[in-house]
Amino acid sequence: MGWQIDNEYGYALMSYDDETRGQFRQWLKAKYGTLDNLNARWTTAYWSQTYDDWNEIPIPVGGHNPGLMLEWKRFVTTTWADYQQNQIDVLRAHVEPRQFITGNFMGFLTASIITPSPSR
Repeated sequence: MGWQIDNEYGYALMSYDDETRGQFRQWLKAKYGTLDNLNARWTTAYWSQTYDDWNEIPIPVGGHNPGLMLEWKRFVTTTWADYQQNQIDVLRAHVEPRQFITGNFMGFLTASIITPSPSR
């Protein structure tokens, strides 16, 4: 019939290791090109938050510059989407075109499931 790939990515634990930090910084470099551009877009001059080296940019844990926090969430979202697309591409190369690929195989909820019928 079809295939279910991973789902509910938001429940997975995030990685905060050196490799992830490096991937995040590379992603930022690709997006902003220069630190001057990143600093300007994130208004890091406010309260002396300016970055002088890409290696200074942390993975935000707790409160940080709003631009940094937003870009971390975008990076995580992009990473999960790429992971999901990788699974789809691998399957699609080997399954019949009529077979579906889904990230959720819960079926359909009906009114009787959502709202129990009154007891008699």
